[in-house]
Amino acid sequence: MTKSDNIRWSRYNYDWEVDAENSFVYNSINNLLMCIKTVKIKDYKKGIFDECDDQLLAEGFIASDDEVNKAKYVLTKRKFGNKSLSLWIYTTMDCNFDCYYCYQNREAVYMSDEVADKTYKFCEKLINELKPEELEVIFIGGEPLLNVPIIEKMTELFKDQQQIKFSIITNGSLLNKENVELLLSHNVTHFQITLDGPPEIHNQRRIYRNGAGSFDTILENLLYLLNNYEEKIDVNLRINIDEENINYLKNLLKILKENKLNGRLILTIGDTIGQNSKPILYQQIIEFYKYAVSEGFAIMITETSVCWMGSERLFLFAADGKIYKCTSLVGQEKYSVGNVNNDTNHILDNNFYAIGNMRPWKECLGCEFLGICSGGCRYRRLVATGLWDEIKYCRKEYIAEILKITYSSKFSL
Repeated sequence: MTKSDNIRWSRYNYDWEVDAENSFVYNSINNLLMCIKTVKIKDYKKGIFDECDDQLLAEGFIASDDEVNKAKYVLTKRKFGNKSLSLWIYTTMDCNFDCYYCYQNREAVYMSDEVADKTYKFCEKLINELKPEELEVIFIGGEPLLNVPIIEKMTELFKDQQQIKFSIITNGSLLNKENVELLLSHNVTHFQITLDGPPEIHNQRRIYRNGAGSFDTILENLLYLLNNYEEKIDVNLRINIDEENINYLKNLLKILKENKLNGRLILTIGDTIGQNSKPILYQQIIEFYKYAVSEGFAIMITETSVCWMGSERLFLFAADGKIYKCTSLVGQEKYSVGNVNNDTNHILDNNFYAIGNMRPWKECLGCEFLGICSGGCRYRRLVATGLWDEIKYCRKEYIAEILKITYSSKFSL
């Protein structure tokens, strides 16, 4: 073994033991995972390397150059990559629910045919310029199924685009037989539906505007969807977590298992930002993740995905034609980055370029989670501090635990 001054263990590695002899190592800049003997990692951290460690060097686990400059380059490159393009269409800001934690301004604004045509025209321009390898169109609201004609119209406009996937984010209450068949006939095959707990909890949180509960209707629609079209679709079941429901979620999983839904959908879990999001809640969420995996549920953890707010890969189109870069900011006009109703050459405004130029905090450049976190969620920062770009909002410890769950559940030794 030799000690080298020219190469060292990457500052963007995060490692954890998985058994008595082995550890997982995740490199956030290169988004790679490797299993390495724990004793070897201790040597690597001391700068002691074998001549046969070329793979570690090639994949970035061992660094021989200025890593910070490379990290800056990778983060910049992501902004302008052409692998994917995600286009979110807000068919309406109206909703048939009255959820207490909803951050949206619920207004009876419905996308018109004229705005839909202008939205598609701008999207077509983006597609031609960016030439993405993968294209996703997501219908969202409000409740998107309150404006089904726009879903029909937009799927027709987009249908000839290559490598396209249509998705819908819905509260699930309107996913009746008629709407399901209509969506599938227009190739909408990816669904996100929300249940926030067992009936007695969900029906306090996700209520109709007349105060009635929605659990039974949503579960019935979910079962119809999967029992009849499971081979054709993907379903994510969203659970919004805060201190009001965290202790009741095991009962929800029990109901899902009784209905044979484990293994047939993916759980997508997240906290209701700003609603009592304290460190103790994050620890409870981590324990719930572990329990869900032990009960045979697949999980998708959004905290291990890069936020694309500052990139060219994500655009959100509000029902009135305004354009945004973050789902949590849609409807807050001062954060819009353009408007499809503007002159063709001036659709995007200065906000678009300002957001695109946002960089991680200087102190974040040496953090092992930089490749995932990119300096932290600016919306969380806004909610927590009232400031957009002056105070860092860090969840480093939470991300570390989430990484362990994500990869330890995917791979076993």
